[in-house]
Order: sequence, then structure tokens, then C-alpha cells
Amino acid sequence: MLSAVGGLWTLLSLIVAGLSTFSFLQPYWYIHQRTLQSLGMYSFCLQDDLASKIPEGYQAGPFTQACGLFGDYFDFGSLPSDAWQVSCVMYGGGCVVLVICAMISVLVLCLPSSCDTRTAVLTGYVQTTAVVLLTAGLVIFPVGLESSVVQHYCPEASVYRPGTSCQIGWAYLLGIVATALAFFAPFLAQYTDISLDQRRLHSSPNKSSRVVV
Repeated sequence: MLSAVGGLWTLLSLIVAGLSTFSFLQPYWYIHQRTLQSLGMYSFCLQDDLASKIPEGYQAGPFTQACGLFGDYFDFGSLPSDAWQVSCVMYGGGCVVLVICAMISVLVLCLPSSCDTRTAVLTGYVQTTAVVLLTAGLVIFPVGLESSVVQHYCPEASVYRPGTSCQIGWAYLLGIVATALAFFAPFLAQYTDISLDQRRLHSSPNKSSRVVV
């Protein structure tokens, strides 16, 4: 059974896994300010007069908004740029790793004290890998803003500035927040047995005094 720090680590692991995965699934990584059409890492949403140009098979949401995937049934080669393909693999892979670590963190609560700390530490190392993947995906994503697809909707977009008509969407910002929080998970994983260490420190003087007597 882990300490309070271990419980906090489990809670944080669940939160960052949920936030990062939720942001990855959203098509609002890049949003046009006037038409509210948006582009995600592997999906998009068009609105108003653009909805009539959506191919068959895509579902139209509220406010005459039509959303779909790049390519039919998610064709990886149909992503707007090579940068977004790499970003999709790295950020999506980081989300998968975080979800697995979150499930392990819950199982750790049920493990005996002899192996829960070791499992938590190893899981923390894996979470570090996930943080690196998420960070790389977020950094690489803006490189794809210069692709022809993005330039069609936002002609002034570039790696250094989103342009006057478009802006970074809330899903991308949520991914940044999730990644920032995920940085603390590997650190907390190293101190899940802090209460056990304190007990050892308190018990060691008593043992030494008995030896002296």
C-alpha cells in the first residue's frame, strides 16, 4: 500500500493520461477565427458554406459544422504534411504510454508493500519516455502549418506565427497543459514510499540505543 504521495501520483497519472488523450482526439488544434473551421492532428471540422463541400460519409455536427478524418477511415498518408504524420505518431504514442502507466498506477495501489514502490519507480521511468514523446509531438506540430492544406485555409500561417486569420486552438493548449503536468509524474513516482522512509529514520535511533545499552 502506497503513501499519500503514491495516491497523489496515481491521481496525477490518471489526469494527465485523460487530458492528453482527450486533446489528441480533438480537431481543434488550429482554428480559423472568423469561420471557426478547424484542423486537428488527424481530423478537421468545416463550417457554414464549407459544409456543402464535405465528401459523403462525414457527419455534420451542430451549427452546420461537418467534421471528418483526413482520408477515408483515417488514411495516415492523407495527413496534411510529413511533420503532422511524425507529430501524430509521437504524441499519440505518448498518450498510449500514459494510459498504460495510469492503469499500472491504479494496480500499484493493490500490490503488497514489498513490490509497489519498485513498480512505481519503473513506471515513472516509462512516464518520462511518454513526456519526451508528447513534447516532441507538440514541438513538431507547428512545422506542418506551412503545408498546402493549411495554407489553403490560413494563407499567412507559418512555423513562427499562426497568421492573422487563424490561431492555435484550445486542444493544442490543452496538450501543452497535460504535458506540463506530466513532467511531475516521474518525480512523484520516485517518492511514493516517503512515509516508509520516515518510519525507518524514526526507528533507527531506537535500535542503535538498544545496542549501546
